Amino acid sequence: MANIQSTLVSNEAAKPQVYNSVGLYGARMRSIVTTVENTGTNADTYTICKLLPDWRIMHIWTYCDVSSGSTNWDVGLYSDNACATAIDANIYAENATLAVVHYLSAQDLANHGGTGARTINVMGQKVYEDAGHTDATKLSEYWLGFLGVAAGAASTITCAIEFTVD
Repeated sequence: MANIQSTLVSNEAAKPQVYNSVGLYGARMRSIVTTVENTGTNADTYTICKLLPDWRIMHIWTYCDVSSGSTNWDVGLYSDNACATAIDANIYAENATLAVVHYLSAQDLANHGGTGARTINVMGQKVYEDAGHTDATKLSEYWLGFLGVAAGAASTITCAIEFTVD
């Protein structure tokens, strides 16, 4: 019978011990809560909030009211607060649906999946790494944006973004 250890556990068991990043092991969770109004117009972008490069996005809890036909949303990173320049427009979610009312049970769009979205094995990396940047090429700020590919009817979207900081 084998015992398989997570990276965090094997780091602690190593001799000499490998110290885990505080952002992954014992960090305080912080949050941003904000609301945006979906216009119901296809291809509109919605700037949700500013993200700093060293934050680690854990969840993008998304709540919405009635949003009929709202069946294709991408969630990603932009370099400006107008969401005019996409760094990776679908790194967190690709082709997500907001066509279901989410009042009590939010939908987490941080690792929603899709061809372009990040996979679960990189959850916990820093925002600049999500953007495909290095420590040397990271921007001073990033912008979380939603793209309503098929935006559906006008609706209210509220996001609770949870992240850690080293």
